[in-house]
Amino acid sequence: MNIEKRLIDLSNALLIEKQAEIDAFTNLNKNKTIQNRVELGKTLYPLNYMGLKFSNFGDTILEFSIHENQSSNQFSNGNTVEIFNVDDDSSKGVIQYAKDNKLLVVVNSEHSEKIEEWVRNGKIGMNLLPDSKTYDVFLNNLKSITDTDTPFQIKQIYNQGRSFIDSKSDYKNSNLNESQTNAVKQILEFDNKATIIHGPPGTGKTTTLVASVEALVKRGHKVIICAPTNAAVDNISQKLITQNLKVCRIGNPIKIDSNIQSYTLDYLAKNDSSFKLVETLKKASDTIRKKAFKFKRNFGKEEFQERKQLKYELKSIRKDIRRIQKDIYATIIESAEVVTGTFIGVLSEHLLKSDFDYVIVDEAGQAIEPAIWSICKLGNKLVLAGDEFQLPPFVQSQQAIKLGLNKSILEVASDHNFPVNLLDVQYRMNTKIMQFSNQYFYNNQLTAASSVKDWTIENDAHQAIEFIDTAGCDYVENNGDNFIGLSNEGEIDVIQKRILDPIAIGLDLENNTYGIISPYRLQVKKMQSRFTDFKTQINTIDSFQGQERDIILLSLVRSNMEGVIGFLKDYRRMNVAMTRAKKKLIIIGDSATVGNDKFYAQLLDYIEQNGSYRSAWEYFD
Repeated sequence: MNIEKRLIDLSNALLIEKQAEIDAFTNLNKNKTIQNRVELGKTLYPLNYMGLKFSNFGDTILEFSIHENQSSNQFSNGNTVEIFNVDDDSSKGVIQYAKDNKLLVVVNSEHSEKIEEWVRNGKIGMNLLPDSKTYDVFLNNLKSITDTDTPFQIKQIYNQGRSFIDSKSDYKNSNLNESQTNAVKQILEFDNKATIIHGPPGTGKTTTLVASVEALVKRGHKVIICAPTNAAVDNISQKLITQNLKVCRIGNPIKIDSNIQSYTLDYLAKNDSSFKLVETLKKASDTIRKKAFKFKRNFGKEEFQERKQLKYELKSIRKDIRRIQKDIYATIIESAEVVTGTFIGVLSEHLLKSDFDYVIVDEAGQAIEPAIWSICKLGNKLVLAGDEFQLPPFVQSQQAIKLGLNKSILEVASDHNFPVNLLDVQYRMNTKIMQFSNQYFYNNQLTAASSVKDWTIENDAHQAIEFIDTAGCDYVENNGDNFIGLSNEGEIDVIQKRILDPIAIGLDLENNTYGIISPYRLQVKKMQSRFTDFKTQINTIDSFQGQERDIILLSLVRSNMEGVIGFLKDYRRMNVAMTRAKKKLIIIGDSATVGNDKFYAQLLDYIEQNGSYRSAWEYFD
C-alpha cells in the first residue's frame, strides 16, 4: 500500500467525518424548535445561572443548574457547548463538571466580563456542539507527517521498513505465562520500532503491559501511554501506581477516576512548592476584579480610565499565572517515569516534548488510525496493544468508512502480515463461555487457565452459557419517541423473571457480581427504570468494554418479521458482550429474527450443543 495515499485518504476521511457532525448539528438547529432539541437531549433550556468563579489557574467558570424535568445525559465532562439567550447573545465553552443537575462550564477569560453581563439577563440555554477540536488536532498532525519524512514506525507497520528481528532479551518473570513473557521480550527489543500485543478478552493484556513498563523504567526508559478513552487510561494508570511507579496522569481531573486524582497533572501542580505564588497572584486578581467591575451609579471619564487600568492589571496577572503554570507543568512531566492520557489529552498538552523512548497505545483496536500516527511522533518506539475483534473505532459517515477511517491500525497491520504477539491463555471465563468466541474469532488458539475453566455459579441448574428464546412470544421490538432508539419490553419481562425467581434459577446475586447489558441505549434506559435496585449494574455493551462480571444477562432486543438485526451485525460488539461473563452468560433474544444471520445461527447451534437452550414460554403462567 502507498503510505502517502493512505495518509491523504485518512485526512479526507477526517474532513468528511468532521463535516458530518457539523451538518448534523446545523440541521438540528435549522429544522427543530428549541423544544424539539430539548426532547432529543441536544439542548438544555431554560437554565438557571448560579454565578461565576475562577479555577486555581485563573480559568473563568460559569455555574448553572438544570431543571429536574430535563435530560442532561448527553452533556458530559469535556463536551464543547454553546451558551445562548433569547436576545441571540452566545458564547462557547467546555463542560468541566456535569452531575446532580449542576453544570460548570469553562469559558474564555478574556470575554468573561461580557458574558457575565448578558448571562444574568433573560432566559439562558445551552446547545451541545460538535467536537471539531479533535478532528483539527488529528488533521494538523497528519499534515505534519505528510510534509516531512514518514515516521519509521508507520513504515514498519506497513511492512516497508527494516525487517522484523527476534528478541534476544533474557527477560524473566515468574508471574507471567510464556506468551506474556515473549510479548514483554519483543517490547524490550528496541530495534523493532513497532511491536503489537494481541490481547483477546481475559488474557492479561494489562498485566503484560504493566510488566513491560516496569522493565522499561528499570532500564532507564521514559514511557508515555495513551488510549482512546479515559476509562482505559485510568485502568492502566491505576495498575502502574500499585507498582509504585512515578505516574503523571494528564487530562481533565473531572473525567479521571477519583482513585488516581492525586496523580493528575493538576493535583501535582497544586501541591508543587511554586504554587504558593499562584495562590498569591490569584487572590490579587480576585481583589482587582471586584474593583474593576464594582457597580457605580455615576460613571464618568475618570471612572472609565480607572476601570481600564484595573482590567489591564488583571490581564497582566493572568499572564503571569499562565507562565508559572506552564513552568510547573513542564517540571512535573519531566520528572515523571510514566505519563498517561487520552490521545487528545496528551496532544492538547503543548508542554510534551518528543523525547519519550516508548509510546504505548492501549485498546489500539478502538482508535482511528490518525490518532495513532498523531502520537507516535512523541517517542522512538511504538507499542500497540489491543484486540481487532473487539469494539472498532466509531465512525458515522459512510463516505469516511469507504475511505477506511473505521479500520483500526491492528487490522492494517494484520493485512500487511506484521508479526503479532498473541496472548493465548485466558483467566476470566468458563471454557463453555469462551469457546464460541475462540472458534469464531481466534482460530481456537486460546485455552482457559485451570483456575477458571470449570467454574460456575453454585446451585445453578443450567449450563454456563444459556439462551432464552423469545420466538413466538410476540415480544416485538419498539421504536422510541421520534423513532430514536429501540427497546423490547418482553425481553425485560424475561430478565425480571430470570433474576427474581431464585428457585427456578439458582442465581446467587448477593455473592456474585453481575451485569445486565444491551447494545441498545433505549433498552438500557428502560431496564434501569424497571430495575432500580440494579440500576448501577445495567449499561450498554460499549460501556462494559474492559469490565467483567460473574454473571452477565444480555438483551438482544431485535424481534421483527423482516429479520432485520441492525447493528447486531457488528459481531465484534457481540464478542465484547459475550466475553464479559466469568461464570454465567444468559442471552435473551428472538431466534426467528437473529437466526437468519450466519453468525447468530452458529451461536445458536453452539449453545444447543454445549449450553442450555430454553424457551421464554417457560416463564408464561
